[in-house]
Amino acid sequence: MARIKKRGLDYFPLDTDFMHHRVVRRIMKREGDRALGILVALFSYIYADEGYYLELDGNCLEDLAANFYDCTADDVRRVVEAAVEGGLFDDGLYASRRVLTSAHIQQQYVFIKKQAKDKLLRPDLRLLPAADNAPDDDPATPADLPEKSPQSKGKHSTANETKENLPSTASGDSGTATGEAPGEDDKRSAHSRHARTAADIDALAPPADGLKRNYEGLLENLRRFRIPPDEQYAIIRRTNYGVIGHPVWRGFFTLREAGGKIKLPGRYLLSL
Repeated sequence: MARIKKRGLDYFPLDTDFMHHRVVRRIMKREGDRALGILVALFSYIYADEGYYLELDGNCLEDLAANFYDCTADDVRRVVEAAVEGGLFDDGLYASRRVLTSAHIQQQYVFIKKQAKDKLLRPDLRLLPAADNAPDDDPATPADLPEKSPQSKGKHSTANETKENLPSTASGDSGTATGEAPGEDDKRSAHSRHARTAADIDALAPPADGLKRNYEGLLENLRRFRIPPDEQYAIIRRTNYGVIGHPVWRGFFTLREAGGKIKLPGRYLLSL
């Protein structure tokens, strides 16, 4: 009798500094230390079951909660929603179908399975670009990252905002301290004719429109990855000054995991 192939994985990669990631720290501060265990359990369920996604129904929430002392399904749901908000999972698929997945998770799954994306991933859940009939050679190289991420709120569950909109919601630009028209920078390349400087970045300030932002965190990450001022400026405008839920936050997560393999981080972020 033919052996039934296992869909899930026997192992999955986890960064050594996972618990120090900004989003993870924020969730732990909000929900307590056990949130870290819940997040790891979520990834374990995702990779062990279908391998790249998890349908988070009521029974699944109860099963996850049963792994921890004095933990309820509502506790798990809060951690999940905070993780989705922070970009660890695709917000579009979660909002529409209560499915937890992300482009990075799918990329890792395809890489470990060593098979083509089109043969492994369900078309209705796929956040990666159409496969070229060959598996990825490296889960974090620029070649594996689409110029226009399929993850975005409109496109594919988030598969389009996010742009991707990820792992996220791409809110529109509501103006800047320089008085330029909304979206003007989105129409120019990062290397525009009028190069920006660090002074231009320092002069910017987020608008008082009531949107949830992490502008300081955005600037910190842009500087950490040594992104040039002109690209910083474009990213700031593209993300509406670091609106929470924009795919750029998921992009920072991917850059950290890539360990320097993405040679043009600014261009990558602008493609989200």
